[in-house]
Amino acid sequence: MKKDSYSILEANTTYLVMALVLMTAGAYVQERSFESGIFITEYVFVLLPVLFVGLRGKIDMKKALRLRGIRLKQAVIIVLIAAALIPTVAFANTLTIYLLSLQNKVIVPPIPTASTTGELGLYFFLIAISAGICEEFFFRGMMLNAFEKGINRKWGVIISAVLFGVFHFNMQNLLGPIVLGLMFGYIVQLTDSIFAGVLAHTANNGIAVLAGYLGSVTAENAESIEVTSAQLNDSSALLGSLAVLLVMAAVLWVVILKLLKILRKDTNTFEENSEFRLRGVDYLVVSKYNGSVTAVKREDMTPAELRETFTYTVKELRRLNAVGAEKLWNDSAKAYSVKHMLLPWLGVAAIYLWYVHMHLSYAG
Repeated sequence: MKKDSYSILEANTTYLVMALVLMTAGAYVQERSFESGIFITEYVFVLLPVLFVGLRGKIDMKKALRLRGIRLKQAVIIVLIAAALIPTVAFANTLTIYLLSLQNKVIVPPIPTASTTGELGLYFFLIAISAGICEEFFFRGMMLNAFEKGINRKWGVIISAVLFGVFHFNMQNLLGPIVLGLMFGYIVQLTDSIFAGVLAHTANNGIAVLAGYLGSVTAENAESIEVTSAQLNDSSALLGSLAVLLVMAAVLWVVILKLLKILRKDTNTFEENSEFRLRGVDYLVVSKYNGSVTAVKREDMTPAELRETFTYTVKELRRLNAVGAEKLWNDSAKAYSVKHMLLPWLGVAAIYLWYVHMHLSYAG
């Protein structure tokens, strides 16, 4: 019989091994060739372990990885959320850079940017599509599944997001990915589809690739790098950038919250035994057939066979703005084995602290 989830021990052990491989073999193949190195890193070092552990552990990966589609309307909303989140991510990373700049510890990373349409297509495939698929299957697939089943849904999102940030092994790019991980995990749970995370991740990285390309064709690379280096070590300039990004992020969060509200309404499928709220009244779905939903009032305490039933179509419920009465993160935490988390995490923490030491020593 197949299992419906990865275990915390399986996920953590895989993450530790992956961290070791990325810091050694991953760094080696990317140094030899950025393009082939990224391809090997994503598909061999990140995606393959998810499939290998799933097959070896006899896990129902269709269920564990949430392999179900999303509708066009949902896809458009998700892309808009990913785009609106960019100033928040930029603020989070700029905050870290500002703190490092106070000690002159900022390093300008050599980020390849496309300078031709051919390179744009290649980098979009490698950095946006490939990373979107492989990293989402690992973090919002294996990791999220293991922790939400082993603890609860809220901690599943939080832990997988933090580990996603650490995965980048870049002090200056830690907080931003954590913010993205929180949002990606939430919309994956909301839609119950890994492809929501894949699309959001691809959109976020794709915008970065496109921005890099547009920058490379409108400015000379040497001058651009020199200016960027000076700005990243100028604390006063960074404070100005933080202020601008904070305002932009605050304004766009109004948009993000509205988009999430629309997405929550659109993803409610009104399955049997689920609850929804309509005009201030909570209902329990007792059956669903061919798009027709039969429900009873939650407060109705009469015997089941005597309860008054109400029948709606799913389209009608959405038109009437019926929303799920149950909160996504209201499930209680389960007991779990600390040792299954502690040892792998100690290993990952040691690797990350070593990286931090190397960063600060190099920058100094």
